[in-house]
Amino acid sequence: MRFADGVRRSADAGGMLHHLFGVRSRGLFGELADTASASYLSGLLIGHEIHAAGISGQPVHLLCTPQLADIYRQALDVLGLESSTLDSNAVTHGLFRLASRLKK
Repeated sequence: MRFADGVRRSADAGGMLHHLFGVRSRGLFGELADTASASYLSGLLIGHEIHAAGISGQPVHLLCTPQLADIYRQALDVLGLESSTLDSNAVTHGLFRLASRLKK
């Protein structure tokens, strides 16, 4: 079990606390290797975050570091959601443009 398995599990009934407890119990029963538990847990948490956002059928625009965008894109792909990555410096550039207009 890895990241994608955690993302898929986040869509199952039971809620996040139930799923989090499952990570530990799967490890104890040998269903989840120690080396895979961090990746599975990450997928589980990100999957729950996406579900909580209520995203359905609309593209998700990722505005973050390229490394973080890759992780979220993987999760969105597993859930069958479209995504695009915006320039991670867009917020900084936008704030500078706003500030320059406020000075006038």
